[in-house]
Amino acid sequence: MSIAAIRRTGDDLASIADQIRLGRAASRSGDVLGAIHAHAHLLEAFAQAVHDRAAEAALRPLYSLTGAIVTRTFRAVEVDGWDGHERVLDALRASDESRAAGLVTDHLEAMIAVVVSL
Repeated sequence: MSIAAIRRTGDDLASIADQIRLGRAASRSGDVLGAIHAHAHLLEAFAQAVHDRAAEAALRPLYSLTGAIVTRTFRAVEVDGWDGHERVLDALRASDESRAAGLVTDHLEAMIAVVVSL
C-alpha cells in the first residue's frame, strides 16, 4: 500500500471513499451481501491505486476471498472493520507511505485475530 500512497489519484481516493461509505451503510443496516460487495470493490480500488498491473493481478485473488472473510467477521466486526480501511485512506490522502503500510498490516492482523477467535 505504500506505493499507492505515492501513485494514487484523486479518482482513486474517491473510489476508495465510496466503497468505505457503501460498506459502512451495508454493515449498519445488517446487509451482509452489500458489505461483501463493497469490501470486494474496496480491495479492487486499493489495488488500482497502485497503478501497476502486476500488483493488481497479485491482489485479484483476494477479491474472491472477501465473501468468506466478511461473512465470518460480520457480526464480530460490523462497522469497526471499516474504520481500519478509513485510516488507510487517510494515510493515502496524506501520501504517507510508511503509515499506509503499517495500517494495512495492523488491519490484517486485527482481522486475523477476529477470525481465529471465532
